[in-house]
Amino acid sequence: MPTYSRRRFLAAGTGLVLAGPSLLAACGKDDPGSGSGGGNREGLALLPFLAPGTVATGAQRWAIGVGDTDAMLGVDELPSTLTVQFLFDGKELGSPMSAPRHAEGLPRPYYPYRTTFTAPGTYDVVATIDGQEATMAFALVPPEQVPIPKVGDKLPAAETPTTADGHGVDPICTRKPTCPLHEVTLTEALGEGKPVGLLIATPAYCQTAVCGPVLDVVLAASEGLTDKVRLVHAEVYSDDTLASQAPVVSAYGMTFEPCLYLADASGTIVDRLDVLFDTAEVRTALEQLAA
Repeated sequence: MPTYSRRRFLAAGTGLVLAGPSLLAACGKDDPGSGSGGGNREGLALLPFLAPGTVATGAQRWAIGVGDTDAMLGVDELPSTLTVQFLFDGKELGSPMSAPRHAEGLPRPYYPYRTTFTAPGTYDVVATIDGQEATMAFALVPPEQVPIPKVGDKLPAAETPTTADGHGVDPICTRKPTCPLHEVTLTEALGEGKPVGLLIATPAYCQTAVCGPVLDVVLAASEGLTDKVRLVHAEVYSDDTLASQAPVVSAYGMTFEPCLYLADASGTIVDRLDVLFDTAEVRTALEQLAA
């Protein structure tokens, strides 16, 4: 059994790591504040919060951040809305798309976009911020080349850890205190006949804007909705040595975390939020799922 250090686990996944390790390390906690944008910054770039090789053609959600040569930018330094243009082979794809800034429950902001592209290949995204152009590139592959569950697939059943039975995972939850999302296994949740949300995340081993707050984000977003949507939390590692993956991570073929899967009452995945999401976006997604 190979050893999966957190550095190696993330290196296999998030676009932030690809954008530069210093950016990941810079995602510390600071006051989100409010504002409409900062002054001139050097070397602006768009940062894709996604895992290479897990992004397929078809319906896709993108979480895009903004950074400069030093770090990711904070709320006070970014506009409340960001307009981007997607391109393929240098040609514009449709009209520019705008998204609101999201940072509720997070120390760093991002902008979520949703697209449907049919052609695999390399795409570009361009935005102008305070008169400066910021870009990023990403690759889309055919769905059959993506091993992890995707929108439209059935959410695979799994014996995730519960307070009654860890199913090979100890501790069952690295949050202190243990979160309340371990009452039933994912298999049991899928048999209840109502929508299901599966969060794969390890709160104790990441305290950055990339993944640290997401469990608390989901808990806050789900207030008043837990009778309509069954939420399940699954850890990434099987124990606190971080030497092996938890069963659900291996079963799903996950190469990154955190990830929030949302499935309807039939067990079909209707949404997948990768890497970065805030309370407002999760709340909206859960409300749509519960409707």
